Amino acid sequence: MKKGVWWLILILVPLFVVAFLARRVFVPSHRRSAPEKVSKPNAAREMSSVTSPAGESDVSFPKFQAEQVKGYREFVFSLRDQGLSPEETQKRVSEYAKTKLVKAYLDYKKTEEGAKAADDIDRELIVISLQVARDDSLVDRFLRSEKDPKKSLELKLFAAEQYGRMHNSTKASELMDAVLEGSNGKYPELHKQAELSLFRVAPEGLVFPEFPEGTKDMEGKAIKVADNRGKILLLDFWATWCTPCLGEIPHMVKAYEEYHDKGFEIVGISFDQSKEKLLQFTDKQKMTWRQYFDGLGWGNKIGKAYGIQAIPAMYLLDKDGKVITNNARGGRLEEILGKELGGEKE
Repeated sequence: MKKGVWWLILILVPLFVVAFLARRVFVPSHRRSAPEKVSKPNAAREMSSVTSPAGESDVSFPKFQAEQVKGYREFVFSLRDQGLSPEETQKRVSEYAKTKLVKAYLDYKKTEEGAKAADDIDRELIVISLQVARDDSLVDRFLRSEKDPKKSLELKLFAAEQYGRMHNSTKASELMDAVLEGSNGKYPELHKQAELSLFRVAPEGLVFPEFPEGTKDMEGKAIKVADNRGKILLLDFWATWCTPCLGEIPHMVKAYEEYHDKGFEIVGISFDQSKEKLLQFTDKQKMTWRQYFDGLGWGNKIGKAYGIQAIPAMYLLDKDGKVITNNARGGRLEEILGKELGGEKE
């Protein structure tokens, strides 16, 4: 990984943490803002803003979060000019998260204001453990520490969703199974939420649910998932204003040209709001497959039906309508198609 990209990732992580937990969903990648420019800290200030405000009960949770983000960014910038390898940098960042960030959140949780935000703090600790510390044992520790049965299941559901977004289907499935089993017959609403989340975080092997009744493509023709049985179908939730989505288009166009006659189909579900702009774009990019469009942006009816919270979201289905993967991005799409439809290159 290039040095510039590596540092960008390290700097953006804490910004996502605050945004994710404040909204309880991942901010779509196209909406993420670049970090503000900050001055390089001196050694005396390096750790100042991660100290716990224990005893300061008047510190609001948003203010506390902002202090932690600031401290993390300053720490990362302090490493920047040390010539460390990506591996050593990540090691130090992980240690920082375990010894500074986690301790600060746990101490803050003991304060009066922290107690009010206990549920959000628990979720943020899960994100920090996965995104910054990258330590599954920390996640397990926090999950075990919650003694309230329902809250424990809610926290496991949240952790499962985070693992799913990181494409760790093994951990996601493990936690989802625990939530589904523990909530069945006891917490109906939580059980229903878990069933919906299961499809997002660990869909492999599940039959993709049918589109809502009456769904039509941009030409007004009925469109159903079941109509593509016997084919390999890619369902692409995307938008013309989503930069990561645009990066996938060359791969999709190439795959469609090579494998369409062998049984590969694509259905796009556009989150755009202008039909005219969408048509102009798809024509220019030679995206000849069918598109669903309702002009509702993030209110897209199909997107809401499947709980799509970030794009691109790409579900590749086998000939029986079961999900092969929800991570068919980049060259992986062609690799899978080669195995499923033949013609795999040596």
